[in-house]
Amino acid sequence: TEFERVVLKALLALRRSFDRRGLDMYLEKPVFDTLTPMGACRPDIMVEFHCRSTGECRRVIIEAMDSSDEATIATKEAARASLALIAPVIVVTPSSIEHDRLEALLRGAIDV
Repeated sequence: TEFERVVLKALLALRRSFDRRGLDMYLEKPVFDTLTPMGACRPDIMVEFHCRSTGECRRVIIEAMDSSDEATIATKEAARASLALIAPVIVVTPSSIEHDRLEALLRGAIDV
């Protein structure tokens, strides 16, 4: 969706900030579903962080939520439990982007 592109651009803009903290950031836009014990699901965006000093690796799933349509919200909320089995899930809304909260959400998810 168009909002996913907005989120991807915002993530790309944050790479330098994480780089200064010694973290390499990798982005993935999955094309196929991932199987979990709760069923198949597909993250909107997966972000992986690699710490250059410790070698530690952490993943975060980004769910881009730009719709106020109740059916869409219900579908995404139902999938969130499956996604959480893969990695912590962050819900990003247009407000998150407009108020520059994306970096804080990511840092909170990976404890940096």
